[in-house]
Formats: sequence, C-alpha cells, structure tokens
Amino acid sequence: INAEYMGLHENPATRVKMSMSARAGSTGAQDIRIGMDNPTAQRLDLCIVFPYKTSPHIPDDRYNTQEADRHGYRPTEKELNDMRAWDHSRHIILHRLAQAGVEAKLFYSTNHCDIYCKVGCDIERLKDEADRLNYKLQLKEESPYFGAYAPYSRDRPGTKENSYKDAKRVDHLFKRYRPNDKDTLFRTVDRIHIVDSIIRSKDPGCAGIDIGGYQKTRHILSYFPLHERLELEFLHAEWAKAFFKKQPMNRIRDYFGEKIALYFGWLGFYTTWLVVPSIAGIVVQIAYFATTPQSYNNWTLYPFCIFMALWATFFMEFWKRKNASFCLQWGTIGYEEEETPRPEFYGDRRISPVNDKPELYYAPMKRLRDFLINYSVITSCVGGVILLVISVFLLRTASKNSAGLGFAANLLLSGMILAFNELFGRLARFLTDRENHRTQTDYENHLIAKSFIFKFINSYISLFYVAFWKQGARLFGSDPDSCNVSCLNELSNLLGTVFIVRLLWGNFSEIVFPILKGLINRQLGTRGSAEPEGDTASLNPHGPQSFGDAAPAERQRFLEPYDHAFKDYDEMILQFGYVTLFVVSFPMAPLLAIINNVFEIRIDAYKLTKVHRRPHPYRAEDLGTWYYILEIMSVIAVVTNTAIIAFAADTSDATTVNTISTDQLWTFIIMEHALLIVKVLVKLLVPDVPNSVQILSKRHKYVVDKYIRGVDEEDQQFHVPPEEISEEILPTDDDPDD
Repeated sequence: INAEYMGLHENPATRVKMSMSARAGSTGAQDIRIGMDNPTAQRLDLCIVFPYKTSPHIPDDRYNTQEADRHGYRPTEKELNDMRAWDHSRHIILHRLAQAGVEAKLFYSTNHCDIYCKVGCDIERLKDEADRLNYKLQLKEESPYFGAYAPYSRDRPGTKENSYKDAKRVDHLFKRYRPNDKDTLFRTVDRIHIVDSIIRSKDPGCAGIDIGGYQKTRHILSYFPLHERLELEFLHAEWAKAFFKKQPMNRIRDYFGEKIALYFGWLGFYTTWLVVPSIAGIVVQIAYFATTPQSYNNWTLYPFCIFMALWATFFMEFWKRKNASFCLQWGTIGYEEEETPRPEFYGDRRISPVNDKPELYYAPMKRLRDFLINYSVITSCVGGVILLVISVFLLRTASKNSAGLGFAANLLLSGMILAFNELFGRLARFLTDRENHRTQTDYENHLIAKSFIFKFINSYISLFYVAFWKQGARLFGSDPDSCNVSCLNELSNLLGTVFIVRLLWGNFSEIVFPILKGLINRQLGTRGSAEPEGDTASLNPHGPQSFGDAAPAERQRFLEPYDHAFKDYDEMILQFGYVTLFVVSFPMAPLLAIINNVFEIRIDAYKLTKVHRRPHPYRAEDLGTWYYILEIMSVIAVVTNTAIIAFAADTSDATTVNTISTDQLWTFIIMEHALLIVKVLVKLLVPDVPNSVQILSKRHKYVVDKYIRGVDEEDQQFHVPPEEISEEILPTDDDPDD
C-alpha cells in the first residue's frame, strides 16, 4: 500500500475504513482495500505509529533510487530494505485489523517520516467483543439494580425449537452514560480496554497483533490511547487547578482507569489523615521551644510516640475499609483473578494442563536463575551504599566542630539519597524486565520489592545510624563519634534537611523535567527517552515552528509517557517512612507532609492532564504490594520511636551517655510490646469491610444472578410433582448390610 493508494496525499485527515478485497486467488496483506467511510462514525480511541521513511530527505517516491532530493540525497540499500520490511509489517497489521472489524484513520506526520493510524470500533463490534470477554459493565443505579457490575451479554432472540423460552434481553438493564445517544453503553476506558483486546487477542475474530514484539523491532514506533479534549479540559479545570475542591474520583476513574484513581484516592485519604498528627506535632514542637534549655526530654514526647503508633495502625485499617468501598463502587472485586498476560511476556508454546488451550510457558527454573543473579546485584548495590554513607559520616566526624561543614555534609547526604534512588529505580526496572513476569501485577510486585529493599536502606540508613549507633560508635578506631548528651537534636537536623530537600526536589523534578523533555522532543522530533523503543527515524526538518501544525495525535505522541503512578507511589511511600519512623525527633514532619501533599495532588493531576501522554487505563483492586510495605513501615515505626525515647532521649546524668541502663531497656520492651499488642487488637476489632459494603455487595450478587444470569433462589430448588411422591412404608429394612 503506498501513500497515493491510501488516499493520504489527497487529504491527510480523511477517515478511512479497511475491508478485504474480493480478488480471487490472491492472498497477503497487499490485498487490503481502503474504502471511504462516514466521517462522523465511531470515535477512534487508540493510535498506532508506523515508520514510513528512514529520513525526511528521502523523496516521497521512496523506492526510486534514480531520483534524489534537492540536496542530492538517495536512500542506501540498507534504508531501502528497512522501508520494505516496515511496509510488509504494516500491510500485515492493517490486514489483521480489517479482518477483526477495526476502523482506522491514517495520516502522515508533519515530516512524512511516519504514518499515524488512529483505530476504533463501532458500537456493534464493541458489544460483540464485550460479550465475548464477559466484560463487566455497570447496571442501572436505580432500584432494583443498585449499580451492580455484571458481565455484559448481548440480547438473544431465542430459538423456535425452545418456543423462544431461551430468549435473553438484558442490554437495557445496563447503565447509559449520555441520554438520547445510542453510543452510551461504554465509557472511554471501556472502549480502550475492548479495542485493545480486539487488537492484541489471538482468539478467533480478533487481530492477534503482537504490539510488544513489533515495538521491539521498531516496526511499530508508538501505541497509546488518545486524549478526549472536552473531558481533559474538565479534569484540568475542576481537578488540577481546583486546590480547594474535592477530587472528582469517578471522573478520574472513568478517564484514567481504576489503578491511577486508586492512587489519588489513597493520597487524598492519607493527606486528610495527616491533619491530626500535624496538630499534635505542633504542640510537641512548641513544648520543645518552651523547654529551657531546649530539649526533647519533655512531657509531650511519650504520649506523642504512643499517638503516632496508634495513628499509623488506625490509618491502615481505615484505608482498607475505604478501599473496599472503592472496589464495590468501581466493580473491581476479584479483578486480579481475571488478569491477562502482559504483552511483553514471552515463552514456549504449549497446551495448558488446566483448560487444554494454547498458552505461553516460561520455565520456573529460568526465572529462579534470574532471581539469584538480580538479588546478588541488589546486595552488592546495598553494600556500596552503606560504605558511602559511612564515608560521609567520617567527613562529619572530622568537621564536627564546624557547623558549616556539618550542614554541607547533610546536604551531600541528601543529594546522595536522591541520586541513588533515581539510579536504582532504573536498575530495578531493568532487572525486573529480565525476569519475564506473566501478568502486570506480578511484574509490578517484584519491581516494588526490589525498589523498596534498596531505597529503604538508602533513604533511612543514615537516620538509623544517628538514632541508635552514634552515641557509642567508634569508627575504625577513631574517637567516638558521639553526641554531647543526646543525639535527638542532630537526628532532628538531619531528618529535617533530608526531608525538606526531598520535598523540594521531588516537586521540582516532577513538573519541570517532563516539560523540558517534551520541549526537547519537539525540537528534535524524537520521542521521550523514557520509552524503551527508539524512534530515531522521526526527525523534524522543519524545526519547532512547524510542529504547532501537527495533528493532536502527533503532539500527544511526543509527550512524556506516564509510568502508571509507580514513581508517585514510590515518592509517597518514602515520605510515609520519614513521617512515621523517626517522627518523635522531628514532630513537624506531618505538617510539612500535609502541605506538600496538597500541592502534590494538583501537581500530579497537572502532569496527567498537560505534561504526560495518556496512560493505558489499567484496572486494580487495591494498592497491591504498596499496602504491605506500608504495613511493614507502621510496625517498624513502633520499634524505632520507642527505641528513640528509651535509648536516645536526653538524660540528666551525663555519666549514662553511651551506656544502656536496665530502666531504659525495660522502658523499651514494655512500650514496644504494648503498642504492638494494641496494633494487633485494632486489626482484629476493626472490620476490613464496612457492614454497609458487605450488605450491598451481597445485594449486587443477588441482582446479577437474578436479572443477568437468570438464576433465582427459588429456581435452584429441586421441585417434584406431588403425584410422584411415594408414601409406601415397608415393614422392615430389606437392604443387605454393607
């Protein structure tokens, strides 16, 4: 298919529909015919970008080696072979899309190096695929359906042989999203999920296109969902710019998917719960300044430690209840059981021993080998970080009489933490890619585990050293790097410096770096470097002035890809550690966190609406591994804060410095055990799911069984006509003994 044949030269924005030619005896992708279609037809939701020319200097008649452009440029033999391979792959892909009933609109990039293919399906094709997938859609919200989620099923007229008793009409029970519009059954995220399934699935009737494989060979340059201008403008105005408005959680979920919506739901919940610790922290800080001389040995320290331990426990328990409400409201209960393989997953073809269907199989021993290698690398990295931290504290020891050098060492330590976190984030992703996980959930869980192991040590090892080791430490036989009486003041200064530097740098890098990358990408005409596949063919010879004339899909392609809230979660989890693990030494941490989070919500919203390309709307049932990391941190926080009070607090007797008394030890054991017991009791006494959610969930199941599956409790009873019931009574039991 050449450009003239597709009608691209006549009108780059022409709406086209693909259909198979009826030419007998011909096979192959070259048999595709592009037919004109109604330009007001179904919305196009996804975009595929194909390479077309290796250089903008190659003439439009690409295979005419005798013709050169005005600069005398002719394509080399390698470039000709590359372009032929691209054409062949594109023909195959278009052929499969046509067979699967996918509609498309194709146009050139501004430099004619790439072809943009926007794809979508009409409402009938979407319904067919939703029926095949048993895709869950929401029923009407009014009684008796109460907004339950049920697998979609098309209406069926029934058969004459069964007197049409097997007819099924349920389509009208599902919720519509716009009155008086026939295309109201599917939200934007539903259309993206369903069209993506048609494109990727290898089941009969679908295209079966290996998007990940084509991206690795660079026969597909990009594949991404398209923005919807009106909805995006609403979210930007009513969410990103609205500091004092409640987050529109349902609109966020309907546009970006449940996974991203859960992140913002959790972040809003966490920020709200920080209000009370912020007030308590202010009281403790005032008591500190009121003490003469200024000391953390005051009446507020013990109750503040107990309060923060209980706060972390109640926060986690009540988030589980809030998460259960989101799951019911969004229909994601049991989602992970239904998850499909990642596009990047590879393996050997085999017949599944479970359902006898073809599947990809990756030997567990191969993954075990990768695990051993990867965690050896992680252990080496952790050891290197510990040595560097020790080196910084040696510098601090040498300069302990200089306040300026001590502050500089704190800044150096803060910079090291930020740099190593960024470097290891990239390394963790590389190592996890090698492990070839089957589902997106498995992939992210292992990525989170690697990141947490390293970043926990990298971020907090210096604080652990000051809090628990420094008072009696001797570094390599040198003088004790000890505090005069207590290390709490130094711990407070270090934690405050690291925390504030992290907050400032995090907000700056989140908003400025993606914008700068986008500007550079537009200048050079290349895509964001965050994408794994290269796109060096897409150079913009016209300069940045002409890029403003590009189509919206082309402009969206050059936006920075979004990592599905992984970095945002990572940032907030580390902040949670700074707020809870050593909070008795820096009581203002909750207040700084709540101020940061108010801006963080809007900055993250701004990134999604203005800076980043639209992410794929993944679904999620809960926070996944992030939740368990929060639980681990809340337990560690009990130990660290009680240990700080018991062992590192100010002492009136200077002779007890660098020693541990029996009273200190018993204080730690009693407080730590008592708080852990309280945590367990709270977990046992507070239900994970609110009673109202449990009742409504059962009601939803009943509604789905009765109105969608056609099963009622009465129908499940075994009915026997009265005349068939025998009341004969035998004189004795005539059955032989076993």
